[in-house]
Amino acid sequence: MKNTIIYIFLLTVSCNNTQNTMKHIIDCKDFITIEHDYFLNDLNIEKCQEMLLKQIAIDNKEQIDGTLGISLIDSYYYRYTINDDQGIYTTIWLQKNQIAKIEVHKSWTINPQIKQTIDSLGEPSLKLDYYIDVVEMKNKVWVYPQKGIALFLGFNENSIYRVEYYNPTTPEEYKSSLYNLGRPREF
Repeated sequence: MKNTIIYIFLLTVSCNNTQNTMKHIIDCKDFITIEHDYFLNDLNIEKCQEMLLKQIAIDNKEQIDGTLGISLIDSYYYRYTINDDQGIYTTIWLQKNQIAKIEVHKSWTINPQIKQTIDSLGEPSLKLDYYIDVVEMKNKVWVYPQKGIALFLGFNENSIYRVEYYNPTTPEEYKSSLYNLGRPREF
């Protein structure tokens, strides 16, 4: 009887841990395989690292070289197009063979649920600039480095153009090694 109780307890703990792990893996994989009607305010890059690196190897995506941060850290990325017609895609940036950040490019209208998520983040530590094509977006990157998330606001205050996920860091480290101002597009 005692062995049966211990076995049931271990099986229950094992199933609960597997469900939590599977939920997180599904959340990670969702960012490169489906359209995003939401964004998470707590995606853990470290927990996604192994699964996403395996997925990139399986998919045999083209590596594109680039730099990140004002320190111009050598980096490279892989792009996953989700919906070409709507311009929805995910970019996975790596530095030294480790995921540095995940960018989800999609326009979200700020509805009450998304507003609640933004409010739960609190005041951003940094407000930075970026470009959409040739238009400079002043103070439209809301950076929450301690939480590992940055929101790129759109042309008006009611939209988000992009969301970035990265491991929690300091404001200085985000600017130095992760910030991607982008350059104005030349015609």
